[in-house]
Amino acid sequence: SLRNQTGSLLPEIMEANFAYNLTIEAYARLTNKSVSSFKRDFQSIYKTTPGRWLIEKKLTLARQFLLETDKSIVDVAFESGFENTAHFCRMFKQRTSLTPMQYRKQIRVQQVAAI
Repeated sequence: SLRNQTGSLLPEIMEANFAYNLTIEAYARLTNKSVSSFKRDFQSIYKTTPGRWLIEKKLTLARQFLLETDKSIVDVAFESGFENTAHFCRMFKQRTSLTPMQYRKQIRVQQVAAI
């Protein structure tokens, strides 16, 4: 498994590169695995697929940008690792039931109300 052969290499590689929009094939190469071995070993460590893990990491980063910055939605999408804004908005709404702009506005209203 990746954990046995590379120690903490897989988590370090994934954390360091998730926002770069790399393919699963590229991650497999970075860990010196075939794609099928990479996917199998990834699933055994993370209990989810690489694709799902990557989307969740990118969305977590995007939520942080939406909360803490005034970056445009286009910049948030790109800097979070999404290849295009439409895909980002679709994934974001699928997970949160809000568009990125609605999310930012709702959180800011809640922050003001808490003061």
